[in-house]
Amino acid sequence: MSVAGRIITTSRGYKCFLPNPLPPTINWDLNLINALSDADRVLGQLAGEGQRLPNPYLLIRPFIAREAVLSSRIEGTQATLGEVLAAKAGAAVAGPFRIDKKQLEDMISRAIAQAPASSATSIH
Repeated sequence: MSVAGRIITTSRGYKCFLPNPLPPTINWDLNLINALSDADRVLGQLAGEGQRLPNPYLLIRPFIAREAVLSSRIEGTQATLGEVLAAKAGAAVAGPFRIDKKQLEDMISRAIAQAPASSATSIH
């Protein structure tokens, strides 16, 4: 049995995962409290640095493009992040998978539209 749950066999012989009830019991020891305090401090530093940037969106957009590439694989599009960035920069994309620039723009636009409103404009 793991922290998350256990694997059981159903009456028909199938195996399935049975999660433990939520919320789990948390052992609030000194190590956990220190780790949470450190994480909170570092997130505060990151937010402070983000406010100093004139356009934090420039840092977020590559991550949105990466997520769009990974998500598009579910739809059958076979493109790497390098191919996406090259096509966005106007370079010809070679290789076994020719990428339609319009498809790429749609893919990234969908990812941006699905991103939370706060992440599209800032990182704090």
